[in-house]
Amino acid sequence: MRKVSIVTVLLVSAVFAVAPCFATPTADMVLGARKIYEYGRHFLNNNGSSVTTRFLRVAPAENVEALSGLGGDPRLLDTPLEIALLSRATGVTQIRPVEATQVISDRELDLVLGAFLLKEIAVLRFLGNTSAVGIREGILEHNILAHGNVSRADIDAYYHSQNGVRALVAEQVNEEFNRISFMLDNTRSFSYMSHNATLTLNPQNRHYTLSYASPYTNNETRTITGNSLGTLSSAMLRSGDFDQTGARNLEAYAALIPAVVYANWQNIGVTNGVCGRTLVIDTITNFLTNPSDTTFIAMFGIQLRYEALLDERFTGLTRDVFADIALRSYRNVISGLNPGLLARIDAERRFNVTMAHRVPDNSDFGVFSTPFSAGGRQ
Repeated sequence: MRKVSIVTVLLVSAVFAVAPCFATPTADMVLGARKIYEYGRHFLNNNGSSVTTRFLRVAPAENVEALSGLGGDPRLLDTPLEIALLSRATGVTQIRPVEATQVISDRELDLVLGAFLLKEIAVLRFLGNTSAVGIREGILEHNILAHGNVSRADIDAYYHSQNGVRALVAEQVNEEFNRISFMLDNTRSFSYMSHNATLTLNPQNRHYTLSYASPYTNNETRTITGNSLGTLSSAMLRSGDFDQTGARNLEAYAALIPAVVYANWQNIGVTNGVCGRTLVIDTITNFLTNPSDTTFIAMFGIQLRYEALLDERFTGLTRDVFADIALRSYRNVISGLNPGLLARIDAERRFNVTMAHRVPDNSDFGVFSTPFSAGGRQ
């Protein structure tokens, strides 16, 4: 098949917005995670680069060591989760800044932190990492349950509620599936030839943000926003960093944002009413609430179906440009939840791309086997 320019193919498409597929968690559903971030800021030093030493001095050394290994740099307390859990350590709780205690109640804080730990425990137990499970069980016991605000049953109920692990998964999926990174080119005669760019769509207000950097910006990251693609394109031209070709290329890539594609496919009936973004959320949530080989294979199957569309030996076509982008978004979500889980998916050898159409054997998963051209794009 003759290869066609991505811009030529994509500019014939329209971008549709479908409420069910673009639906996002309510503010209350993700408020816990946002509060954790705001809460943790009050434990940082003046320049916000690290935890204030007075909190580290009063916390048990073994607790600090255990917490630092939960994410980020294993030598530091450098994630919102680690910092918030430190605040619940013996000694630190008594000297917390008043401003922090006003952000979130202790009961809500313990529910949210406990749910994060249950998520970690579920994944690590499935992966067979008993040592890491024990560390997190110890943190749950000493940093959360010891305060008496919540019981293990309370945390478990919150974890399985709409506000719990599903909201956490939905937040990460929405973040990854509503953005796309690419090399944004202008015409070759234009002095600014190309930029490393990331385009993000806000699913709540439908505004766009373009971030870009290149040697032509002295590797400085610049940002342009717009409440529509049209206003964003106009702002790009006014910036002096882009010409008409660059603006047209931006519009082409915007049509490849995974959440946009899945909403369009649902709207025009390509996927029999199935929204790919929502099915990703459901599949990962099912695994995290019931880790088993069956729920794991469903997660693995999403990646396998994307990979089948990228294997020219079996498709007889050029690599599916959308499958490549959606696969990267999906892998970012899994890695964000737990890098070890992504490694386990990559190590799965019971199935190959020739079997992808039945992994899992569920017709809804056909959305991940759908070629981009099937969505009315040619």
